[in-house]
Amino acid sequence: MRQTLDGKQKAAILLISLGPELSGQVLKHMREDEIEELTLEIAGMRKVEAAVRDRVLEEFHELCLAREYISQGGIEYARNVLE
Repeated sequence: MRQTLDGKQKAAILLISLGPELSGQVLKHMREDEIEELTLEIAGMRKVEAAVRDRVLEEFHELCLAREYISQGGIEYARNVLE
């Protein structure tokens, strides 16, 4: 069964996967209300299945790659946009 996750759940799974040290670094860049919401989401989570975690990490990786591609710009990017 494929479970649908909202953005908050995905963010919580990502932070759990990053571990305490890296998650702390990420949280430093968030507003207090965002931190509170994510902390509550993390606290309410039961065990995250490996397949679900992997799916969230894969989606995050794809988003990072897309952002990197877009930020490179240039002629090749312009061609792709126009096609």
